[in-house]
Amino acid sequence: MTEGSRPSMFETVKGHAVQLNNHEERIKALEKVDEKHDERIQKLEEQSMKLENTIFKTSNETREVMREQTEQQTEKLYELLKTAMGKCRRG
Repeated sequence: MTEGSRPSMFETVKGHAVQLNNHEERIKALEKVDEKHDERIQKLEEQSMKLENTIFKTSNETREVMREQTEQQTEKLYELLKTAMGKCRRG
């Protein structure tokens, strides 16, 4: 290309080829990033499911412990009441 003149057809096509190559590289890089994001999302979903299962299991275990404690306390209160009522009748 001479100064002040337009680029030749060859130079124009060569410039377009460089731009296309640059776009292809950028697309490939974006595709790699997209794959990594998909993997991270998959891992987050798996971790979320594990956390939900842990919470569910812990909740059930806590509920069972509370039920058992309530039953034990009720039995003790019943025994105390029975003992107190027996003393009142004798007294």
